[in-house]
Amino acid sequence: MPDGSILQQAVVEIQEGRVVNYFEFREELPMTEW
Repeated sequence: MPDGSILQQAVVEIQEGRVVNYFEFREELPMTEW
């Protein structure tokens, strides 16, 4: 994170090598690709 904090469990969306969105989650999301 820009402020130096760490997300322990998070979904990060990357397009063309850049982070475009992120959010923390507490349970597995449907249709997750690992």
